[in-house]
Amino acid sequence: MDICFRRMVVSDLSKMHKWLNNAFLAQYWKDPATLDDVNAKYEPYVMGKVPTTPYIMIIDGNDIGYIQTYYYSDHMDSYYDLLEVSTFTAGVDLFIGEENYIHKGYGVHIMREFIRKHVFSNPQTTEVMVTPEPNNAVAIKVYEKVGFMWYKTITTPSEEREFLMSLSRENFMRSYSK
Repeated sequence: MDICFRRMVVSDLSKMHKWLNNAFLAQYWKDPATLDDVNAKYEPYVMGKVPTTPYIMIIDGNDIGYIQTYYYSDHMDSYYDLLEVSTFTAGVDLFIGEENYIHKGYGVHIMREFIRKHVFSNPQTTEVMVTPEPNNAVAIKVYEKVGFMWYKTITTPSEEREFLMSLSRENFMRSYSK
């Protein structure tokens, strides 16, 4: 299995629109569903106007989903204050958008590769966090297999419960070298 990531480009936005309208994804990834809304949210990422780096996940030459990374400290607001994380804590969000790739065991491999190539490749990054939906047992299990551990549960400024999981550079390097 060949896993790679390429920077998202504007022409990928229609694919994002298709993925975000898949019923299996909509229950966990709450994002705009119209093409205009997708363009409004994600084009600033693509154009570098927002400090979030978007990628398309590729397996064996097929675009299968979306993954992004950012530093929480670049998004200083009341949400960041709730997290109580260090300046060099990265966040990662992702989804598999192609239905024939879900529940097949790809998630663990994708996360390990992405963290190795795009998160901890920056020597300043001390930890990475993910925020799965509290009721998304499949995602939580995947993150645990990668080495993430429960950090805390918060209530966001928009009154949503959020489950936070973290993985330190040290623990990742220790588990990745096995």
